Amino acid sequence: MSKFIVVTGAPCSGKTTFVSESITEKDIVFDWDSMKEALTYGSIDRSSRVIDSYLSEVRKAFLKVAAENTDREKIYFICVRFDSDKAAYLKELGIDYEVHEMETTKDECLERLENDDTRQNKEDLKAAIIEWFEEKENDSKSLEEKMKNLEAFLITEKEKNDYE
Repeated sequence: MSKFIVVTGAPCSGKTTFVSESITEKDIVFDWDSMKEALTYGSIDRSSRVIDSYLSEVRKAFLKVAAENTDREKIYFICVRFDSDKAAYLKELGIDYEVHEMETTKDECLERLENDDTRQNKEDLKAAIIEWFEEKENDSKSLEEKMKNLEAFLITEKEKNDYE
């Protein structure tokens, strides 16, 4: 069976570089940005919803084939956001996966963007990097709040049981 690896992280965090340094001839990769570039002959317009709808269908087809075929050692799946919908879809397809999240800081991503002359739409990418880190921070705060609520609930339940 193929090993399925989800590689996720902010724009310019090194996802594609990580995979390109890890991939062998027995592996395969789905990279949204590379696919978008191929479909548009290199003129990636990040705001193009039409291209995104095509790519969403291509991604679904890729994942279905990945679930059925085991002829590859590793299947890399590069995405900026690996959310519960993507996780549920992989589970529905019967795909066991591991997640490799890039541990790059916002400043590192912004510096990489600034120094990369091949990137188009730098202002859009800069906004996407900032948005990614804001979402991650909000998710962390939300998780912390949920943990505090759970802890308070458990303490309350324990106190109820102690009185009984």
